[in-house]
Amino acid sequence: MHIEIDFSDRISPYRVLGWLAVALAVLGLSTVGVATHKTNARIVEVERRLIASVEGQPPNGLDSTISFMQEARRISATLHLSWDELLEAFESAVSQDVLLVELTTSAGQAGVRMTGVARNVESLLAYADRLRASPMLSEVQVVQHELDQQNATLPVSFEARAQWLSASPLLRRTDQ
Repeated sequence: MHIEIDFSDRISPYRVLGWLAVALAVLGLSTVGVATHKTNARIVEVERRLIASVEGQPPNGLDSTISFMQEARRISATLHLSWDELLEAFESAVSQDVLLVELTTSAGQAGVRMTGVARNVESLLAYADRLRASPMLSEVQVVQHELDQQNATLPVSFEARAQWLSASPLLRRTDQ
């Protein structure tokens, strides 16, 4: 009697198919799990947006978009201001008794700040009146003035402020 025992490890085709089926099942279940997780995250986000819109509050993702759009609107409005008209208003008020040293605009607030020197206080006040008469400016105010007795030619230095009327209304929005 002869018995042959084979200790070699032969791989059965059924065994390979079994492991392949297990691997595919694990892969399929993990894919379904990931898809379910993503779907649940989307549902939570939609619910959050819905609740926020019902309560009248913009969702968090929109806050940065809204601020970006406001900044873009402000920059666009600044670029479309009538700079020529503003400069013409100052040129039309010029006199030989007043010298404008600095002109600073604050387009975001539609404001103009002027510094300069004048021969005397009367010349300064007359200049301020001519600026008030301009259709481009309102609320012209001499904020401060100082007498310099050592400067015989232009002894009065001053700072004045005004509002720029033709500035775009987009720049004046502060509530958004």
